[in-house]
Amino acid sequence: MKNILKSVVAFCILAGVWTSLPAQNSALQKANKLYNLKAYAQAIPRYLRVIRKDSSIAEAIFNIADCYRLVNDARNSESFYKRCLKQPGAKPIHKFYYAQALMENGKPELAKKYMKEFQEDERGKTFYQALVNREKFYKNTNDYKIKKAPFNSVQNDFSPVIYKDKIVFVSARTRAMLLNYKHSWTELNYYSLYATQKSGEESYSKSKVFAKNIRTRYNNGPVCFDPDNKNIYFTRNNVQKKKVVRATNGELKVSLFSAQVNEAKKQFDNIGSLPFTSKEYNTAHPSVSADGKRLYFSSDMPGGQGGMDLWFCEKTEEGWGQPKNLGKKINTPGNDVFPCVTESNTLYFSSNGREGIGGLDIFSVALDATGMPKDSAKNMGAHLNSTADDFGITFYPGEKAGFFSSNRDSYDLNDDIFEFTIVKPEKKPYTILVMDTLTRKLLESGIEVTDNETGEKTSLTEKEGTFTVNLFPGRTHSINAKSEGYVPKNNIEYVTPADNSEPFEILLKQLPPKPKYFIAGTVYEVLGDKSKIKVDSTLIQITDPGNNVVYSHITDTSGTYYAPDLKPRTTYVVTASPPGFFNKSEIVDSIPKGGAIRDFYVSRIVVGKAIKIENIYFDYDKSNIRPDAAIELNKIVKLLNENPAIIIELGSHTDCRGKKSYNEGLSDRRAKSSAAYIISQGIDASRISGKGYGENVMIVNCPCEGAQKSNCSEEEHQLNRRTEFKVTGFVKGVGNVNMKSDKPTNVITDPKPAGK
Repeated sequence: MKNILKSVVAFCILAGVWTSLPAQNSALQKANKLYNLKAYAQAIPRYLRVIRKDSSIAEAIFNIADCYRLVNDARNSESFYKRCLKQPGAKPIHKFYYAQALMENGKPELAKKYMKEFQEDERGKTFYQALVNREKFYKNTNDYKIKKAPFNSVQNDFSPVIYKDKIVFVSARTRAMLLNYKHSWTELNYYSLYATQKSGEESYSKSKVFAKNIRTRYNNGPVCFDPDNKNIYFTRNNVQKKKVVRATNGELKVSLFSAQVNEAKKQFDNIGSLPFTSKEYNTAHPSVSADGKRLYFSSDMPGGQGGMDLWFCEKTEEGWGQPKNLGKKINTPGNDVFPCVTESNTLYFSSNGREGIGGLDIFSVALDATGMPKDSAKNMGAHLNSTADDFGITFYPGEKAGFFSSNRDSYDLNDDIFEFTIVKPEKKPYTILVMDTLTRKLLESGIEVTDNETGEKTSLTEKEGTFTVNLFPGRTHSINAKSEGYVPKNNIEYVTPADNSEPFEILLKQLPPKPKYFIAGTVYEVLGDKSKIKVDSTLIQITDPGNNVVYSHITDTSGTYYAPDLKPRTTYVVTASPPGFFNKSEIVDSIPKGGAIRDFYVSRIVVGKAIKIENIYFDYDKSNIRPDAAIELNKIVKLLNENPAIIIELGSHTDCRGKKSYNEGLSDRRAKSSAAYIISQGIDASRISGKGYGENVMIVNCPCEGAQKSNCSEEEHQLNRRTEFKVTGFVKGVGNVNMKSDKPTNVITDPKPAGK
């Protein structure tokens, strides 16, 4: 129910119901009429009939894509937003909605591409960053035990709250012996409140209608109760004294109401809307703080950040005061909804405007004494969150277990209630000592401890070198330690034992007196998951302006080098030659006081692996080298000069458009032209060749030869139009450090080289 319940729009009912249209109206007009009435479920089959007759009507494709999104059908939403992007008049927002559907359907890599291209507001940047860093959301998946609650129905069930010994929740289930009204938006029943009780370890009583006397024929719930259970606060369509109160535009908004609990009569008295509500905007999703002094809720009232925002008001002698917006630490241009304030004064809420896994994700933040957030909100991670919508969380006392809502099991079609228990271990205090290696004297020092599972960092400084850090037992941690005048240690692995009685010792070596001018650094290999490891056995050579070698060193397992006693105001060239990797060099124009740091990030040589050369462009139907292409090809010249042992092939590729034979010829001319340019810059012709592959080796499968018609976008064709290079062999007799025969050690052969 992503853009319905979560943004409260589905609770807004338009004045008037479409029943019939003049016979002369076209099928498209009839579909558009339903679309404008927000009767999206009814509009979909009409748009489908229009599209079957004429698939070129862009308006029908745009609108049906919106319909599927708004009834929360992510699969069809993805299909039709993809078609939107191929239509004349497609808008950037279609790209954003397509990327969102891809995220919800478990296609993060393709979603990343389109989200990066959406530049109209910050949402594109936010969600692209979430997709790039998505692995961080999967670091604490073992912290929760989750199962679907047995009292769910086949309809939507969501937003449970704990009320005495009951679980009160919202449901669209069919009520026996009652008239069930349906919403034209989704063709589903309106929502009512139900309650159940736990009757055993795994069972619950039959769910019954709750709070009958506050129910209307429209939408009712979610609800909350104050700490002493004397008052109920609830969401429902704006019905006052059994009369609907519509906004100026005809919509029936949702508002917050309150009532007093009458235990004797088992009903709720003195029903009334809260003073800050209005017929012109929505107020919903109430949650009262543990001390009863603040009421948090969602609203699209003026003064927010966009979409639905989180607000709160404080209780006074006269009643609830004026609402305050929770600000940018919480609210985004998207929807920030379903607040829950716990007894520890922690605010939980759901948002689709922050970095997350997909749809609505659940976030948390500690609140200060004024009711405002202390820090930025934190994503609760998988598997409490999923690629679908996750929202409406609530906790039992003690905050170790509770319920939340999600549509993860139904591919976005229906919401269900899930039970969860927090099972992560408790932290224990561990002692870490930082000492001098020789004297074992405790050092004034600083440490940074990172939990490798969650990424949580703890930084401490102590004068006496004794640290006490609260950590989870059995976890792997990385520790960085430093002290003035000592060689720092980084990424020390520490697995916290179950028994925390023995301290963990870190021994630091004293630094030699620093020379005035030096060059130092570390050699790293960057891995596919963006982590890095240090590279040993790397030959580091530093040459002066006369090409004299003034420093030579082979790195050990630390991957580091340190060249002291160099001259100021002198240009040096630093070259790193790791066996089995591409060599790299750096120029240091003039060493500053205190020395220069030159780290190297090297790539492993994989024979036959294609490496894309960025920004190689040719004029239409031409193969001559443009100035902008020469800039990029000069980087290959530098690579070949730095690596005199390698032989490479330049490969040029086209997309599928045009005749296959012509594409092969054009790409071959371009490849050979590029190779010729590199040879002209002083590279031996025996070390480079050019080959055109035409459309034979595609990154994205976009065949369009003969009768085949490609459905690929221009962006996908662009991925296929590329220039690449690959190492194909080694020059016999040209040496490198740790070479065996004519091939450096550690060189890998790609099992599936490009072009095969």
